[in-house]
Amino acid sequence: MAQLIKSYSAEPHKNRIVWSGDLETMKAHLNEIEARTKREQLSKCGTVFTEFERIDDLTLNTCIYKNMDTDDQETIDVNYSVFP
Repeated sequence: MAQLIKSYSAEPHKNRIVWSGDLETMKAHLNEIEARTKREQLSKCGTVFTEFERIDDLTLNTCIYKNMDTDDQETIDVNYSVFP
């Protein structure tokens, strides 16, 4: 059974298992997260921007930038990994 893990590099206590199931289903969930990230990246009107990088078919790294248009910019690294 594979697991899809959502992890926060700055706050490891928030790490959690998002889904469990067969490997192909976990890869499909990761593809859906990547597609949703692309859609949301274009819909936030300048207040939030997300960079993402697909490392391989089992790993997606994202960096969320909040308050892009102010001096109070904040970043949050959220990574998704499938463990077979």
